[in-house]
Amino acid sequence: MKVVLAGYRTWALHAFETLKIKYPQIEFIIVKNHDELLMFNDCIILCAGWSWIFKKNFIEKNKVTCLMHPSDLPDYAGGSPIQNQVLDGVESTYATLFKADANIDSGPIFEKTCISLQGNISDIFVELERATVELFSNFIDCYPDVNYRQQNVKKIYKRITPNQSKVTKHTFTNMSAKQMYDFIRCRTNPYPNVYLEDETGRIYFEKVRFEKNE
Repeated sequence: MKVVLAGYRTWALHAFETLKIKYPQIEFIIVKNHDELLMFNDCIILCAGWSWIFKKNFIEKNKVTCLMHPSDLPDYAGGSPIQNQVLDGVESTYATLFKADANIDSGPIFEKTCISLQGNISDIFVELERATVELFSNFIDCYPDVNYRQQNVKKIYKRITPNQSKVTKHTFTNMSAKQMYDFIRCRTNPYPNVYLEDETGRIYFEKVRFEKNE
């Protein structure tokens, strides 16, 4: 059995290494960029933290192409799912493994597992690494007897852009401390940091800590 693991983020690559140890009998091929992935045919392809959209001809020429999306699909389909959920105050959600189709995050769902969105981005990445190992393992254990359920995407979110990390002195005026914390923490490294700019220069918010009132 040969499985292509597609991902380039550090947490995804860590998950892939765990899978290689867990399934020594499987030939895993790790791919980190889109152009290289497009060269594969007749393969099982599992993607984690993947930013590119697949065309119909690529999906049809492989056995199956599945993606892990860090939201409770069909909720928060589309770009920047972590940031959009954190900004909406979501603290617990699901990672969803689904079969790719020609549309964005709309394919039939294989399975979900709960993940926490609390803490810093590094804490969320630990959750994504764990979820990737769990979901991919369950898929491998089931294949080829994989069952899916259809979904109806309600809204496609747009990816948050770097220029949305720029704030002014008035940005936080009507925010609570918790909302300010969420606004900053979902944009810490490796994402473009929140920054305040005036004629003297820029202040970058690279780390943030929140203590809840008792």
